Amino acid sequence: MPLNTDTTCDIHHGDPNFPHAGKRLAWRYRGRVEWSQLYEPTDEAKNWDRAPADAMAVGSVHGVFAYVTVRVTGRTLQWVPQTGRDTLGTKARVTFDHGTEHEETLDAWIVEP
Repeated sequence: MPLNTDTTCDIHHGDPNFPHAGKRLAWRYRGRVEWSQLYEPTDEAKNWDRAPADAMAVGSVHGVFAYVTVRVTGRTLQWVPQTGRDTLGTKARVTFDHGTEHEETLDAWIVEP
């Protein structure tokens, strides 16, 4: 299995407020494809942080989470760019910094094992 489809690597294991979704998220940013594990925050965590009700989260190697809104836009699996055509994902749009002046929506792919 290519490294970018490994959904078993949960770097935030043990945080009960951010359980791992068993998926990865890839998004295109400034000509590169970025990757993260995808998490499903609890309602309590979203309420505490005033995140949108439909928010998910991505993690960083620094041990922090960022809330994102993911909207599926494709019905079939597509090749994720820059993976050598070995990784398929469901086409989506991901919004970072929802509701702020820094809000940005990018092309994305949800990759499942």
